[in-house]
Amino acid sequence: MDIMELGAIGELVGGVAVIATLLYLALQIRRSSIAENARAFESATNAWNLAAANLLEDTNLATFQLGCSEYHTLPTGERFRFTLLVVQFLDRFDMMLHFEAPGIIESGYVSGYYGTLIHDFMQNPGFQAVWREEGNYFSPRLRRWMREHCSAAGDPHEVGALVHVGRDS
Repeated sequence: MDIMELGAIGELVGGVAVIATLLYLALQIRRSSIAENARAFESATNAWNLAAANLLEDTNLATFQLGCSEYHTLPTGERFRFTLLVVQFLDRFDMMLHFEAPGIIESGYVSGYYGTLIHDFMQNPGFQAVWREEGNYFSPRLRRWMREHCSAAGDPHEVGALVHVGRDS
């Protein structure tokens, strides 16, 4: 075997090694991506669960229940508390939609399960009022989703009420 044949065999072995290395790296990147997506999903669902857990506090639960039906009659402090509770759910859902769009969270899961909850929440006049007052603070993605899935929510106003909390009577 001459030097040219050895060089050709070396190039072949080197080429196979490069291809094997690239396949191995692709597999590792895929595994890493799956793990990262799982962490993002876990983070999003934990954030939602934390917002739901806030309702277990007696004061928050009472305000939440009253605010759902009688938002405009709530005293300013209670209206602010209710608004923050609602905004927590909307913010978490907005984050989940953000993860769903590029496929980090399986398509349809967020808008299906959590979307049904948001849709049901939006049947309450208090949620509708908060959305109209605070909706422009959320992403265009959430505003589009609300237009498509929650006609009861209505369109958000230009300026939210959070700016005025504590300044009106």
